[in-house]
Amino acid sequence: MSYQYSQEAKERISKLGQSEIVNFINEISPTLRRKAFGCLPKVPGFRAGHPTEIKEKQKRLIGYMFQSHPSSEERKAWKSFSLFWQFWAEEKIDKSFSMI
Repeated sequence: MSYQYSQEAKERISKLGQSEIVNFINEISPTLRRKAFGCLPKVPGFRAGHPTEIKEKQKRLIGYMFQSHPSSEERKAWKSFSLFWQFWAEEKIDKSFSMI
């Protein structure tokens, strides 16, 4: 399951800024964070799943989200971000939460 963000939603989220997005991501358990970051391409020079790779993927995720032109990386970043929302809701609201 995946959620498609409108341009207006992308702009609102981008206006939150990098630190707010990082804080939001850090509210999610590390296991689920790794799963959401799995949507992003492997980072050359980093061991898959290693904390340094996850940190680099987080930087790239935010960079791709703030891009002004569409790209495959930007689409993957927003897909990954939709998983963060789903996982956050499952942990904080209800395990049966799903995005339709």
